[in-house]
Amino acid sequence: MSFRDGLNRLMNKYRFGTLIVAHTPKTNSNPTADYDPSDWQYRIAGSAILTNWARAMIVIDPATGVKGTFRFIAAKRGGRIGWSGWERWFKHSEIPGMLRWEPTAAIKPAEKAKTKPLNLEKAFSIVPPIEPISKSVFAAKLRDNGFTEKDAKDATVLLHDDGRIYEWRVKRPKGQPGGKLQYWSRHPQPADTTPPDGAETSDAVESLEAGQPDAETIAEN
Repeated sequence: MSFRDGLNRLMNKYRFGTLIVAHTPKTNSNPTADYDPSDWQYRIAGSAILTNWARAMIVIDPATGVKGTFRFIAAKRGGRIGWSGWERWFKHSEIPGMLRWEPTAAIKPAEKAKTKPLNLEKAFSIVPPIEPISKSVFAAKLRDNGFTEKDAKDATVLLHDDGRIYEWRVKRPKGQPGGKLQYWSRHPQPADTTPPDGAETSDAVESLEAGQPDAETIAEN
């Protein structure tokens, strides 16, 4: 603040202007795609005193993926500098040895890839109408039908949250090692359910008879 006040006294006494160069934060996780001029004013690192003190402000923002090209943003009092709009684009001169800014065309930001919507109906159709299906088989069939691992998990959660599929946890027959078997079904689990004969299971489930663990099982509570 003492620097600012001292500079103010000198400018008033000797009638000169000052061009201050300041940097933006070195790290900033906030996206700037939707910034307006007033947001850009406070991109300066440090105290807001500098922003509030300046009579006018231009922010220089490097173009993403285009070396040597920059967007000049008239963030404060931009209407007084004769621009049509509040931003212009400049690039470094391509003439060897020449140090100057040259006007250039605006660089449009790259469009983000559109997220493909989940096909919940396709996922739901994999669950048999009557018999349940083991969780590992259901997950494998989702992947076979083009679902990524994340999409398969998301689709399963949404179907379950919507009440379209139900989780079954079934005790193994007496004497068979391992935790409960887990299935998905279109119907609520009946009481005292035994492992369904017609359910789709994986070979890994059958290996539990030999005492091998499997992702379909959970420990007894």
